Amino acid sequence: MKVKGLEKKIFLVSPNAGICRGPELGRLKKGEIVDLEKSEAEKLLSMGMVEAVKGEKSDRKKVNKGDK
Repeated sequence: MKVKGLEKKIFLVSPNAGICRGPELGRLKKGEIVDLEKSEAEKLLSMGMVEAVKGEKSDRKKVNKGDK
């Protein structure tokens, strides 16, 4: 499950808590998107430390050939 760390809250989680591995926790603390196991992600979601991320949307806009 992909989650994004909430920078203002995730700093409270210690790497010794054993919720997720150190490198993943470091990336979450920077506000990056990390792919965690479902159980780990649900623990962090229930604590309000992360938010769930759905599929990445493309920034590109579709351009119809008829619209010039």
